[in-house]
Amino acid sequence: MNLFSFTFVLYLAVVAVLYYSAAKSSRKKKIILVVSGTLFYSMFSVANLAILLTITIIFYLLAAGLSATDKSSGRKTIMAAGIAFGAGTMLFFKYISWALDFAGYYFNFDTTGQPVLENIRMPIGMSFYMFSAMSSIIDAYRAGPGKKISLLDYSAYLTFFPYLLSGPIMRFGDMKIQFDDENKPDNNKIAGGIFLILLGLFEKMIISDQLLSHVTDKVYALKETPSFISVWVAVFSYAGQIYYDFNGYTMIAMGGASLLGIRLNPNFNCPYASSGIGDFWRRWHMTLSFWFRDYFYIPMGGSKKGKIRHYLNLILTMLICGIWHGSSLKYLCWGFVHGLFLAVERIGKDILKVKKIPLADNAVLRLAYSVFTCAVVSIAWIFFRAGSLKKSFYMISNLVPSSNQAAFTLEPSDLAKVALVVCGTAIVQIIFRNRNFLETISGVSAPVKALLVMLLILSISTMSGNLNAFIYFQF
Repeated sequence: MNLFSFTFVLYLAVVAVLYYSAAKSSRKKKIILVVSGTLFYSMFSVANLAILLTITIIFYLLAAGLSATDKSSGRKTIMAAGIAFGAGTMLFFKYISWALDFAGYYFNFDTTGQPVLENIRMPIGMSFYMFSAMSSIIDAYRAGPGKKISLLDYSAYLTFFPYLLSGPIMRFGDMKIQFDDENKPDNNKIAGGIFLILLGLFEKMIISDQLLSHVTDKVYALKETPSFISVWVAVFSYAGQIYYDFNGYTMIAMGGASLLGIRLNPNFNCPYASSGIGDFWRRWHMTLSFWFRDYFYIPMGGSKKGKIRHYLNLILTMLICGIWHGSSLKYLCWGFVHGLFLAVERIGKDILKVKKIPLADNAVLRLAYSVFTCAVVSIAWIFFRAGSLKKSFYMISNLVPSSNQAAFTLEPSDLAKVALVVCGTAIVQIIFRNRNFLETISGVSAPVKALLVMLLILSISTMSGNLNAFIYFQF
């Protein structure tokens, strides 16, 4: 189902009507959520739905086992089995193509005529719903025995269609509380949900796809060596493209959930106004960042095992984050770059703390470091956009001028579009860096809200050209 289509809007409306028609029966509402989620997912792939339902049952049984088991050794075994199964399943689907290519190259293993092997693909959304499932098992282990989980509750949690494809990654406890609530129709939540969906569509369709994507594609598709100015334009174009693409999806997910009276955690909070790489990861893809923090970084010792171990834990966490994104070495390099800068930043802060240098009090240095952070993050996105590791280093090498670079090839209109988005993003994110954007918008007068909605609808209706799939669907 296309999330930009009238069919999706109609589907949301039908689900909302059925959901609220269940009156005060939380059981009926949960059944409606499970049915709507499985039907929604089946529209992408029936085979993938079978995998999702199998994973749901397996993790429910693991969670039920944790609830019923008192012995510490037994509980650890169950939790370890859940983590191993979840991680192993993701690794299989993410790396099977790479493994087959490796086997074909080094061992002459040919998959031609073997459709089962040729057609193995990562099920859409698995990276997200698997992390949700794994977090539920770890939380159940930490909570201790006795907390019973019903199959209906668990199924509603893993198949909730607004976040099923690309997050946000929610925790079972947070969702169960909301599923159990009466959730009567709330005009404010419904109006807020509609606004979020429109804003998400605007960010994805207009900013990411119509203004930025073709500029990025034009530079990366050049056969001759691009000029360093072209590469820098593409760097900031793609930084905006991936942000508005992913945040646009998140807005649609949050809006769809809000129509049902359910609140999802935000994924972004002005990430390009960050005051450091660590601050960036508290603002970018926040539910994934917090997942790695709570279920990997802290259990590995976090900052409690000495400074050297702290720095290594930062690098290792980001390497695993890179592996989560994909099987190519370019994602591993992307993770290493972020991990390295996190570690260096931490070392620098430790040195400044020892020497009692109040760097945070210097506004000019803070601004300079924010600009530097944005540049590092934007350059690192090259590993995401480039088709290979070789292409990534090729583009990075052309960030500085050289004699073999071609003349500047972008049109003035391309520059104007990227400049408009970059400047607009900088202004908005600086203004709302320490404020809640959605709460601020909800506080404006009704006429202003109506004007904003009309402008969003008018902008979306003028969309022309092809739409790209959401970038994070590939992960």
